[in-house]
Amino acid sequence: MHAAHTASDDALVGNEGDEQLRFVRSFGDIFIAIGVALALGALGIAAGKANVAIGSGLTILAGAGLAEWLVGKKRLALPGIMLVLGMTVAGGFFLPALLGFEGNDFKNAFPATLAGGGAAAVAGAFYWRHRLPCALALIGAAIAAMILWSMKENSQGLGAAVVLCGLAAFGFAMWFDRQDRARAGRLSDCGFWLHILAAPLITHGFVSLLGLSAKASGSELGSSLALIAFFGVMCAVALFIDRRALLVSAFTYVIGAVIHLVNVASGESGQGALIVAGLFGLFVILLGVYWHSLRAKLFSGFRNAPLASWVPPFRTAT
Repeated sequence: MHAAHTASDDALVGNEGDEQLRFVRSFGDIFIAIGVALALGALGIAAGKANVAIGSGLTILAGAGLAEWLVGKKRLALPGIMLVLGMTVAGGFFLPALLGFEGNDFKNAFPATLAGGGAAAVAGAFYWRHRLPCALALIGAAIAAMILWSMKENSQGLGAAVVLCGLAAFGFAMWFDRQDRARAGRLSDCGFWLHILAAPLITHGFVSLLGLSAKASGSELGSSLALIAFFGVMCAVALFIDRRALLVSAFTYVIGAVIHLVNVASGESGQGALIVAGLFGLFVILLGVYWHSLRAKLFSGFRNAPLASWVPPFRTAT
């Protein structure tokens, strides 16, 4: 009787090989992470009111000290994420403030490059010291922001540049995924965070190429159909590589596109949005529940393909 109860409890945890969120072990981690955010944020804001360079520098130093204790000794991942996030933001302010640039100067390329470089350097140093996977996504985000900011005047090429940055992040994510196909350790976590970065860049870049926005993602019939087709491709890729994280950022855009198509077909704009949201929610539930079964049925014929060596085995849910 006791054994059956234990097996039932274990079933609630999740299947081995899924995208396990290993950065949260208990509510205690969340509790400490809240304290880290309050302490680091208060220090940075208070000191920054007197001098931005001093405030950001103190935030970086305080974060580094706390990281040695909380991440290095206690091995707490979620507080570490809060620390590296705060330190990276502070790193973005440090160099421009140290050289005398103010808030309005960030519209220019040079101080923006300093900000991106400083943020990437701080996140890179944190990753070198503690090997925290989330830091890789912050490094990539800082570099992507630096590149895209330098192209902000080139509106025609900006969408393509965003997609290319997303594809670069996706490529690095796949490299880490290939090293840990069982999704059992730190390298898989590195891939997860890079997919989290890649997904919105690829999706938003594609939407920008279509000339749409998040609030009006279905302004044109052809663009709406293209966006739905893009989501279908993203679903196929996410299933093949076994990464649900690749889909989340596309949800808002594709819901807007489907709502537009429904409104065009029915000539109404009231209940259509609620119906689409409900049906799309049901689709997401079914996709999540039958993820492994669907993946195995669709791609079982690719077991011996060269690309199969990059992804987890095509297995059914247990």
